Amino acid sequence: MLMPKLLKAFSSVIIVSLLITSCASGYHAISPSTLNFQSKSGDSSILVEYQTNLLSGKYAKREITSDVYLIAVKITNNSSHEIIFKNNLKIFSGEKEVTTIPLNTFYSATQQNPDKSLKFLFLTPLNLYTFSQTTDGGQVTSKKNRFYPIGVIIGPALAFGNLGAAKGANKKFKKELEQNDILERIILPEHTEYGLIAVKDISSPSLTFKRN
Repeated sequence: MLMPKLLKAFSSVIIVSLLITSCASGYHAISPSTLNFQSKSGDSSILVEYQTNLLSGKYAKREITSDVYLIAVKITNNSSHEIIFKNNLKIFSGEKEVTTIPLNTFYSATQQNPDKSLKFLFLTPLNLYTFSQTTDGGQVTSKKNRFYPIGVIIGPALAFGNLGAAKGANKKFKKELEQNDILERIILPEHTEYGLIAVKDISSPSLTFKRN
C-alpha cells in the first residue's frame, strides 16, 4: 500500500508547484501620496521627488521587456505661476532627454495577458495511475491498478482561476494609472501634487527634472 501513497504525495507536489509557478500576478497598489520618496531633482521654483521600481511580479517583468518604466512623482510648485508637467518639465537620464508616454500606452505594454491562462486546459486529459498489491506469506494475493482523472479538475481550475485573477489585477492596475495621471494636471502655485508618469528609453534610474 506504500506505492499509491507515494504516488499521491508526488502528484500533490506537482499540483502545488504548478499552482505556485503559473499563478497570475496580483496587483499591489502604489498610492503615490503614501510613498517615502528617496530621490529629488529640480530647483527653488519647482521641486520634483520621485521613485522608480514600483511594480512587482509579471508587471515588473513586462516593464523591463517592453523598455517602458513607471515613475511616481511628488511635485512641489514654489513658483508664482501654475505649471503643467507636460508643458513645463523635461526629464533627463544623464545628458539624454527621456521621452514620456501616455499611461494608457504604458498599460497596454505591461498588462498581463489573461488569455495565456487558457493554456492550462491542455492539462485536462492528465490522469494519475496507481498500482498496489497485497501479499500473504510472501505470495501476491491481489493486485489493483487505478487511475484518477485529475486533469479534469487541475486544467480548468488553473486556466479559469488564473484568467479571473489576471483580469482582476489588470482592472486594479488600470484604475490606479487613470486616477494618478499627472502629465497634464495643473499644479497651482504653492501646491504639491502626487502622481504617476511613464517613460521609455532610460539608461539609468537616476533622473534629472528640469524646467522648460
